[in-house]
Amino acid sequence: MSEFGGDLIAMDLPDGRKRLVLFDFMFLDNAGMIWVTFRGVVYDGATIPRFAWSIIGGPYEGKYRRAAAIHDPDYTFQYRMRLMGDRMLREGAIADGTGVCKAQIMESCVRQFGQHAWDDLDQGDYRPDLVPAYINAVPSDSGIPEMYKTAVAKVKAEMLANWTELMIKAAQR
Repeated sequence: MSEFGGDLIAMDLPDGRKRLVLFDFMFLDNAGMIWVTFRGVVYDGATIPRFAWSIIGGPYEGKYRRAAAIHDPDYTFQYRMRLMGDRMLREGAIADGTGVCKAQIMESCVRQFGQHAWDDLDQGDYRPDLVPAYINAVPSDSGIPEMYKTAVAKVKAEMLANWTELMIKAAQR
């Protein structure tokens, strides 16, 4: 059974479109994989194509918000294969109460139209420098259930290592 761990706590950024994650947040999928978004990640829900907002809803609306906040970092950090992340979006949306049909439409839309977001290696969507000092004083994983903390830390470290490699590739383009 899939489940979320921690609370999605994010703040709006001045551009009015993007949000900054303030504390670690995770999703355990039905296959037992842990998906993470963490302090300093910037997300915008943009893999939900704008034309689909009238059908699905905007990036910060609906019962799929937490799944989208996990899905966007998958595109930024490219820790797992893109199609796995798109499947996770569907599964996470369903776990949060989105109807199966709507979640399948969401997955189809991001599979069909998300390639450009995946290919954009220099998105720069990891900005721990934007996290307020008073938030940095609190452990970033404070909301993660104890039984998952070690696994979440491992996934975060691997995601950041992969992101460093992506940034080197982007600089070489």
